[in-house]
Amino acid sequence: MSGKRASLSLIKKYKIIQEVDEKKLSKTDIAQRHGIPKSTLFTIVKKREEIVNAVFKDGRNVQLKNLRGVTHANLEEAMLEWFGQLRGQNMPVSGPIMLNKADELSLKLGIENFKCSNGWLDSFKVRHSISSRKIIGESASVDPQSVNEWLPLLGNILCRYLPRDVYSADELGMFYNLMPYRTLAMKDDMCKGAKRSKERLTVLLCCNMDGSDKIKPSLS
Repeated sequence: MSGKRASLSLIKKYKIIQEVDEKKLSKTDIAQRHGIPKSTLFTIVKKREEIVNAVFKDGRNVQLKNLRGVTHANLEEAMLEWFGQLRGQNMPVSGPIMLNKADELSLKLGIENFKCSNGWLDSFKVRHSISSRKIIGESASVDPQSVNEWLPLLGNILCRYLPRDVYSADELGMFYNLMPYRTLAMKDDMCKGAKRSKERLTVLLCCNMDGSDKIKPSLS
């Protein structure tokens, strides 16, 4: 047997990644099926993102005619319809939500031995130009100049007291109905958010410097 090994095409590598994601065969079986060492298979999986991005440029399959088609096309269509409905209502969608929905839809569609993996989701997002986007602007940051001016003064004050006698208290707002600030969205999605809930609880937290006295949080 010749020691020279034929190089794998981009499409071949992509199909191997699909087989790994489907989890119908072990990695050892997949490697044997394609006549490659397991080390080569691990390298292909490690370069998953690079390979998928090369096959799907800007979310469009640049070599579609060379592929047999998306595995479980009915699931792909159902996921796209569900995703479009949620984003049409300006609802934020995260990766874990999509993973759970894919598993749910696969059961409804009677697809056997399917467990949605991060690899499958990554490929799905690339195929349809879906990426993580921020819905609203970033919160204001603390003025570093004020912090630097205050730190020396604070040190002079604290040195007069024992750590157990120094307390710190602060209020925070707990927006228990607040939707996420980021969402998965398609390329042309304007990424507008729905009206954000203002329902909140105000929580007061307080403890001393050495942690020996942690006061029970107060709610209002």
